[in-house]
Amino acid sequence: MKILTSFFSSAATKRPLITILVVLLLTGFFGYMAGQAEELNTSFGGELDTPEIKAQSKLGDYFQTSGSQSVFQIILSGEDVLSVDGYLAWQEVKKTVSESELAPYLVSQPGQPLVNGFFAPVDFAITFNPMLNTSVIKTMDDEQFKNLYNEANSQMPPEFKAFASALLSESYDEDTTTATAGLAIVTVDSNKFIEEYGFDGGAFIEQPRMEVALNESLSEISVGNVKVSGFSFGLLFGDEGEDFQQEIGGLFAQAFVIILVVLSYIFFMKGRSFNRKPLDILRRFIAISLMAFGVAGVVTPLVSDIEAPFLAWMQLDDPLLGRMIPLSVFTLGFLLNSRRRASSDLFLSLGAILLSIGWMQGAGTILGPGFLDIIGAPNQVSQIAPIILIGLGVDYAIHFNSRYREEIGSGNTVNGATSSTLKSVGIALTLATLATMVGFLTNIVSPLPELKDFGILVSVGIFFAFFLVMTFVPAIRTLLDRRAEKKSKIDSEAFTSSGDSVLNRISEASGIIPKKLKVIALALLVTVSSYGYISFSNLETIFEFTDFLPEDNPVVQTLDLLTEEFGGGFGETTSVLIEGNDLATPEVHNALIESIINLADKENIVVYAGNVAAESVVGSMGEMLVPQSGPPGAPAGPPDMELIGAMAGYGVDIMSGKQGLDALNIKSDGDVQGLYEFLVEKDSETFLGSMYFDENNKMTAQQVRVTTSAGSLGAAQLRDDIYVAFAPLIDLGLDVAATNDAIVTQSVSDLISTSQFQSLIFAILASMSFLIIYYFLDMRRPFLGVITILPVIAIVMGTYLGMYYLDIPLNPVTSTLSGLAIGIGVPFVIHVTNRFREALTQNNNPVEAAITTLRTTGGSLFGSAFTTMAGFGILMTSTLKPFQQMGQVVVVALGFALVASILILPTMLVFWANYHNRKTAKSL
Repeated sequence: MKILTSFFSSAATKRPLITILVVLLLTGFFGYMAGQAEELNTSFGGELDTPEIKAQSKLGDYFQTSGSQSVFQIILSGEDVLSVDGYLAWQEVKKTVSESELAPYLVSQPGQPLVNGFFAPVDFAITFNPMLNTSVIKTMDDEQFKNLYNEANSQMPPEFKAFASALLSESYDEDTTTATAGLAIVTVDSNKFIEEYGFDGGAFIEQPRMEVALNESLSEISVGNVKVSGFSFGLLFGDEGEDFQQEIGGLFAQAFVIILVVLSYIFFMKGRSFNRKPLDILRRFIAISLMAFGVAGVVTPLVSDIEAPFLAWMQLDDPLLGRMIPLSVFTLGFLLNSRRRASSDLFLSLGAILLSIGWMQGAGTILGPGFLDIIGAPNQVSQIAPIILIGLGVDYAIHFNSRYREEIGSGNTVNGATSSTLKSVGIALTLATLATMVGFLTNIVSPLPELKDFGILVSVGIFFAFFLVMTFVPAIRTLLDRRAEKKSKIDSEAFTSSGDSVLNRISEASGIIPKKLKVIALALLVTVSSYGYISFSNLETIFEFTDFLPEDNPVVQTLDLLTEEFGGGFGETTSVLIEGNDLATPEVHNALIESIINLADKENIVVYAGNVAAESVVGSMGEMLVPQSGPPGAPAGPPDMELIGAMAGYGVDIMSGKQGLDALNIKSDGDVQGLYEFLVEKDSETFLGSMYFDENNKMTAQQVRVTTSAGSLGAAQLRDDIYVAFAPLIDLGLDVAATNDAIVTQSVSDLISTSQFQSLIFAILASMSFLIIYYFLDMRRPFLGVITILPVIAIVMGTYLGMYYLDIPLNPVTSTLSGLAIGIGVPFVIHVTNRFREALTQNNNPVEAAITTLRTTGGSLFGSAFTTMAGFGILMTSTLKPFQQMGQVVVVALGFALVASILILPTMLVFWANYHNRKTAKSL
C-alpha cells in the first residue's frame, strides 16, 4: 500500500508533465474505444435458469409460427363511446387502418373486416340491412343509436355477443348502454415482414415504424369528446432506447450542475479584500449580478404562474435547461467572488471525474462483446453507472483537496504537501477504493447478467476515478502551485477559510458521544441494524417492464388505460410449452384436453361462451370440424363427413355424443401419431405452430397459446393457476412451462428477491475480509477491520429500513443496493479509522484522538455526503420510477453513512483503543 502511494507521490511531484501526457494518451485511447460501443440492449434477464425464461427461448426454435402474429389494439375513449360520435370515430379508425402502410400486413379472414371491435354488432346490422348506413346513423340521436346497438347485439350468437361485450370497458353499463372506452383489435402477420424484409434485415425495424406511423394517424382522430389511441409492444419499446438514453443524459447533466454548485461552496475561499480599482469593482459587480440572476432563475420556476413567462424570457422551451442554466450562472458568479484557487480546484475535480467516466465507457467496450466478452452490451442498469460514478468519484477529490489545503495551510511546501497528502489520505483512498470495488463486484454472484455487468463496470469506473485523483489532479495542482510558490503568491492563511470549516465544527461537537454518551452509539448500532433486518425481510420485489419508460409516455398511459378498463387488453398471449420423450399418446392427448378445460375457471383466462380462448392441437382440430362459411350470425355449412370419418379412424371419440373438446378425446388404442401426421399433412402451417417433431419424427414438444389478461401484477397468480390446470400433464411426468413477457418479468423479480440476501452477506463479508487482511498485514490488528465494518452493517440495514418506510420495493435498480451501500459506507468509515490511527500517534488518549478525528475529517465527510446527495438526489426528478426510487434510497443511505461514521464509529474505535494498553496504542 505504501509502495503504491509512494509511486503516486513520485508521479505527481517529480514527473507531473509525463503523468499528464500519459493521462491524455489514455483518454484518447478510451475515447476511441467508447465510440465503438454496441447499441443499448433493452431486453432484461438474458438466458436465466428458470423454466419460464428457458421456455420463451425454446418456442422460437420448436414452432415455425411461434410469435408470427402480434396484436395492435386501438382504444376509443370519452364520456360515452356507445354514441353517434363514438361510431363516427369508429368509422374513421377503420378508414385510417385500411389506408395505412400497415394494412397489407394485417390478418383477416374471408368475409371479415381488418378491424374487429366493440361496434361489430352495428357493422353486421348494416351489412344485412341495405337501408342502414353511416349517413342514416349521422341523423340519429344517441338514444336512437343505443336502441340500434342493443337490437343488433341481441341477434348475435352467444359467443359472438360475449366477445363484443368483452371489448367494452369495465365501466360498461348494460342497462343504460354506456361505456367510457371501447377496444378494437388488429392482427399483424409478422411473417409477412420477415418474408419481405428478412429475419436479420429490416423486419424488426419496419414493423415498429409502420405501427408508430399508424398510431400517430389514429391519435389525430377526434369526434366530439371521443379520442383514439393505439397500443402494441412495438410502440412501447420501438424508441425506448432513445428515450431512455435521453433521460439518462438529462439526469447526468442535472447531477453535474448541482454537484458543481455544492462543490463551489465546499471549495470556496474568501476573495481578496475589496478595493476601489476599476477591475475589482467590475468583477464584484459581475459576480453579484450573475448570482442575482441565478437566484431568480432558480426561484421563479417554483412559482407556477410565472414559470412560463420566465422560460419565454430566457427563450427556453426545455424545463431542464430552465433549471440548469440559472444554477450554472449562480455558480459562476459565486466563483467570481472567490479566489481563483476555488475555481481551479472545482474544475480539476470535475474534470477528473468526467475523464474517469469516459475511460469507463471505453473500458466497457473492451470488456464487452467483440473484444474480451467479459460483459454484455450496454443495458439499462449499466447506463446509470456514470451517475453513480459522478456521485461517488467526486468524494476522492474532496478528501484530496481538503487534506492538501490543510497541509499548505500548515506552512508545508507544494511538493511536501502533495507528498504528505498522497501518503496519508492516499492510503485511506486506496483502502476505500478497493473495498468499494469489492462491494460492487459482489454483483457477479447475481443470476442476472445485467447486475453482473453493472458491478464490473462501476468497479472499473471507481478505480479510474481513484487513479486520476491520485495522479492527474495532483500533477496539475503541483504545476500550478509551484508557479505561485516561486512568486510567493500562496497565502497559507487563506486555506483556513474553505467552506467546510463550519462543517468541521459541527462534526467536532459530536465528540461528546465517545466522551460521555457511548451508550448512544451502541443503541444506534443495535437498533438500526435489527430494525433494518426486519424491514429487509418484509420488502416486496416488484419489477414491471414499463419501469424503464417515462411515466408521461403516451403509450404507457394507453397501457395503463388498457389495464384499468380492459384487464390488460387482448394483446397478452401466454404460451404453455409441454415437453416429453413422446407426446403422441392417447394419455397425453386426453390430458391436454382436460388441462385446457381446467383453465376455464381460472382468473385472467379469456373465455368466450364457456370456451377458453386458446390455440392448440385440439383447438385447431375443433376448428377444422366446425368450419364457418360466412361471418358470425350466418348459417354454418354442412359438416365435413370425410374429415369426421378420417379422425374417427385414428381413434377420435367424435361420435360419442360428447360436447366441446371432450368430443375430441382419443380411445386408449387410438393411433395418435398417425392422427397428428394426418393433421400436419392437411394444414402444416396451423399444426406445426402447436407441434414439434424431432429428427426421429417423434413429437417431443407441444405449445398451447392462451389469451390472457393478467398483466404484470397478476403474472405470478396466472403462472401458478396454469400449473394447477395442467396438473394432468405434469402428473404424467411431462415438463410444463408457462411463459409470456409478464411471467418472465415475474421470474426476474423472484430471482432478484432470492439473490439479494446472498449478495448482501457476500458484500459485507468480502469487504470485512479485505480490511481484516489489510490491518493484519499493516499493524497486526485484524480486529480493527471488524470494528471498521460494523457501522457499514448499520448503513446497509438502515437503508433497507428507509426503503421499507418509503414503500420502495426491490427491482433491478434498487437491487444494486448492497454494492451501492457498501460503496457509500466503506469510504466514510475508512477515512475515520485511518485519521483516528494518525491522531492516536500524536495523542495517546483515545477520546481526544476521536475528537481530533471528527474535527479534521468531519468537514470532508459532510462535504462528500452533501455532494453525493446532490448528485443522486436529482434522480428523484426522473420520469423513470426505478431512478426516482434509487435517488431516495441513496439519500437515505448517505444519511445513515453520516450517522454511522460520525456518531457510531468513533465510539467503537475508542472501545477498541481502550482494549489495548497505552503503549500499544502509542505504537499505532
